[in-house]
Amino acid sequence: MKRCFKTIFLLFPLSSLASCQKVSEIINEEFILKDFKTEYVLHEEIDISTIKIEALHKDGSKTYSSILKKEVTGLENATESIGIKTLNLHHNKLETNINICVYYPGDKYNEEFRSQYHYSKYFGWINDPNGLVYNAFTKEYHMYYQDGPRMGSNAANFWSNRSWGHAVSNDMIHWQEQPGYAIYPQADGFGDIWSGCCVVDKENTSGLFPDYINKEERIIAIYSVTRAQQQYCLAYSLDGGYTFEKYKKNPIINNSSAQFGGGFRDSKCEWIKDSSKPNGGYWLLITAGESGARLFTSDNLLTWKFNSFVRDKDGTIIGYECPMCIPMAVDGDKNNIKYVVSLGGTSYYIGSLITNSDGLLEFKCESEKMVFNSGRNMYATQNWTLDDGRVILTSWISDYYMQSNPNTTPDRIWEGMMSIPFEAKLKTDTYGNLRLYTYPVHNLDVLRGDELFSGTDFEVNTSTSNILEGIFDNTFEIETELELKEDQGRVGFILRKSGNEYVNIYYDIFENELVVDQSKTRATTYTDKYVINKPKDNKIKLKIYVDVSAIDVSINDGEGSISTIYFLPNDNQQNEFYVDGTTVNVNKLDLYHLRSIYHKEC
Repeated sequence: MKRCFKTIFLLFPLSSLASCQKVSEIINEEFILKDFKTEYVLHEEIDISTIKIEALHKDGSKTYSSILKKEVTGLENATESIGIKTLNLHHNKLETNINICVYYPGDKYNEEFRSQYHYSKYFGWINDPNGLVYNAFTKEYHMYYQDGPRMGSNAANFWSNRSWGHAVSNDMIHWQEQPGYAIYPQADGFGDIWSGCCVVDKENTSGLFPDYINKEERIIAIYSVTRAQQQYCLAYSLDGGYTFEKYKKNPIINNSSAQFGGGFRDSKCEWIKDSSKPNGGYWLLITAGESGARLFTSDNLLTWKFNSFVRDKDGTIIGYECPMCIPMAVDGDKNNIKYVVSLGGTSYYIGSLITNSDGLLEFKCESEKMVFNSGRNMYATQNWTLDDGRVILTSWISDYYMQSNPNTTPDRIWEGMMSIPFEAKLKTDTYGNLRLYTYPVHNLDVLRGDELFSGTDFEVNTSTSNILEGIFDNTFEIETELELKEDQGRVGFILRKSGNEYVNIYYDIFENELVVDQSKTRATTYTDKYVINKPKDNKIKLKIYVDVSAIDVSINDGEGSISTIYFLPNDNQQNEFYVDGTTVNVNKLDLYHLRSIYHKEC
């Protein structure tokens, strides 16, 4: 019997050797993916056997073989979390990427009023985002947040039994809720786990990490506790952010006798580069409380020195919750750094950090109080700790302020959600004023599905019929540029309409005002407004993200933003573009359906 040589077996696909016939030279190969499944339920096994390699031979014949597991990267753990994942196929000189969608089975996250791309916990109440941090080694975003019993109608549940909930993402858009709590109360005498922050201690300034822990995974959490008094504790993760061990010498800032006031919480920490320091920099911590926001510094994250209160231009101590003190480049110039102090997550001050004669740091305020997001239901903004220079903001969006009339607030199994992420930039506006611009991150483009409408360069006046007639959706994106022809009137969108219920988003030309009017929605009767500079070029740009129960709007590339929660039934899906008392030229108007981060359409 004639035998095949081993060398021939390695050179040609198995199917071409069935009878050990001589096969002509391969002149082309390509992947055949038509039978490969690209949608998977969470934890489902991926079958790559249907991926074929088609080989075209010199004699015109074709042979087929299966791809090997070692020729696919990204396969391991691909379906362990929801979202869009990328598999890379590499065979000889062939290479291609395949996107797969991993989604929740059944009707989970599909309830009435459940937003589809704003993160919410499956069951229960969440509030402030805490510890927004990126693990560059695993390429994972970790988002922790205040987590506790559902609010319901029991006021005792509002702030008791607090822990840090946890979600993980590969793209900052698709979030996988983690089981249990990342940090939780224990029998250590410190009480509930309240708000705080995370940092990556790359250089191991704390000395808490063994050498084998990758420097990008050295995640430390600084959080406030409730006993005795509000004070600060620390925990560190040895597994890249999934679990934490509490520091044995807690608290790291002792406030047991209320020397820093009865309210002392909501810390946010930043690494500040400074070549004069032994470690090439220092840690800066800003804290909040009823007696005022304070600045602390440390070389090791374990021992902290109080430096100064945070004051406005008049010298008045600023006291509010959820502060940030972020170094930011002015107009992209890394040699010109200012510090943005944000309090409550909606307003901010711009200034400098100066060192006084006593060696202590002080924030020198150089601006009036300004607002970057005027959404009434948006609060507790925190910035992500990223190394690429971007400043990304995430906020809590809640119906907390609607709870005074619980009979009109729809009953749900969850309460509270996170805003979409916004990129913040410190820019000089057209009038020469320095201000914070916040604009939705480009990562959100991954959610775009079908294009619902696209038009350029056409005029709309009060007699023009609705150009969005027949477009029905409840999760979509609007991007438009409008050229104003007059100094009066309104131009905007009636969204999610059914009968007399809808949300009205418009620009008031005379008042130079962006408005989100919720008076025709359920549970709310108010409007949110943001006044911008009068545009010198008479152009208005709007970026609107509409979700089932949340809306984020940005005007003129982030000059102003509004994020809010609202309630309309899921089947309210009629939409309208209108002008009132004016004429505009629509330079561009695009609408895209936005896919769910939880379901098959991801």
